[in-house]
Amino acid sequence: MRHIYFTIILFSFNSISFSQQIVSTNYDNNYSSANGTSNTAFTMNYDFNNGTIEVFKGTMLKKINQNIFWVKNAQIVTQDNKVLVELSRKLLVNGISLIAQVSADYGYIVEFAKNKGSNEIIVAIANSKGERDSDELVLNLDDLK
Repeated sequence: MRHIYFTIILFSFNSISFSQQIVSTNYDNNYSSANGTSNTAFTMNYDFNNGTIEVFKGTMLKKINQNIFWVKNAQIVTQDNKVLVELSRKLLVNGISLIAQVSADYGYIVEFAKNKGSNEIIVAIANSKGERDSDELVLNLDDLK
């Protein structure tokens, strides 16, 4: 009888964990969960008006608009695979932590500057709702290369 209870309990835990798995989908399909976020790997080529194409890649939680993204574990990489900006639990620029910061458990809000001729990105730590939860840090990509 104990074996039957153990089997039922084990089966119940497996069912619960299976039902909580995240379904990954293509970013273009705009999959969203109940809270409006996706959890999708993405890669975008982006020209920061400096004549070269950088690659912005990582996990997209939500595309807020054309220039603003809620991301986690993301990077901005040059064409020759040099990591300019790493947006993991800590913000790293050229492999160096710029500021003392708390861990970015919910990712970052990244905004590409809208001004023509500007190579700036604006970064802020995100909260659990995908809102800015810190002061903004302005990074000029020309200064990082």
